[in-house]
Amino acid sequence: VQEDRLLSAEQLLLTTLLLKVAVTATLATMLVRFGQFRRILLTEKRAWRERLT
Repeated sequence: VQEDRLLSAEQLLLTTLLLKVAVTATLATMLVRFGQFRRILLTEKRAWRERLT
């Protein structure tokens, strides 16, 4: 008995992966635009001696 499926297994996998990439890209864009998060990413937490090594 063959089921009526909207997408094949490969199409379902590709669709799922594309959706995950799209959501991740959207979240990354939102986080980078958020000023406080950007400062956390770009702020150096090491002492000046550690930066020299």
